[in-house]
Amino acid sequence: MDHEILVSIMKRLGLNMLLLSTCLVSKSWLNATLDALFPPCHAFDLRDCSVFSTTSHCQYRKRNRLWKMIELHLNRNLPTQHYYTSLVLRHRNLTIYAYRFIAQRLPSITSLTICNIGLPKLLKFRDFASCWKGLVEVDCDASCVRGIGLLWNQIHKLKLYGDIKVHEAISIANDFPCLTHLSLKYCKLSDDGLSLILEGQKNLTYLNMTHARVGGKRNAKDWDKDLLLLASKIPQFLRCEMGNCCSCFPCYRPS
Repeated sequence: MDHEILVSIMKRLGLNMLLLSTCLVSKSWLNATLDALFPPCHAFDLRDCSVFSTTSHCQYRKRNRLWKMIELHLNRNLPTQHYYTSLVLRHRNLTIYAYRFIAQRLPSITSLTICNIGLPKLLKFRDFASCWKGLVEVDCDASCVRGIGLLWNQIHKLKLYGDIKVHEAISIANDFPCLTHLSLKYCKLSDDGLSLILEGQKNLTYLNMTHARVGGKRNAKDWDKDLLLLASKIPQFLRCEMGNCCSCFPCYRPS
């Protein structure tokens, strides 16, 4: 059967069938299974691999089989593999060996999204942080920002979510000398935290504070005037009038 037709059929099958059945039929079916699991694109995305997010004993076999599929795929040395520029990691149940393996096989990564990994495990990335010398963009929870700053100080774009405490604001201000784009959309931080960031990052050309909660204030027009003055000097400064924003103020309804 033609490979493209076989891949198209595989994409219609469930994960269980791909991992426990089709990949065992023949080498051609294995290659089709790999192409169905990891379609050619610029992003290597593991966010949908739900078997990694459970510790259930019944999922153990599928988790091991899926990891074997990842190893086989990254060892195929396909031309498209060198075009991976974005990596999405959202599972703390991957081992450090797994992270190291992925990093070594995908040195072309320039954009990294991490979630549910945690700072302690992230700090173990220091053994292979040098694999991603071209990394310039990171999307992560605010609790991981200190680890990111220690591992990669060449970051140009940083997108954070969650609560930004003072020590994390200090890291944003001091540990990212190349930072030009900062997104704090929906984040919550104190006046002091935002002040530290704005005073430490003099080269920002883009700051997204849309729907952010600063100092517990609902309305962006109630921000400290000195903070607004600092932020207004940034060429692209995005914010919303939170009292008139249906995303931040649900009871508001446009007339």
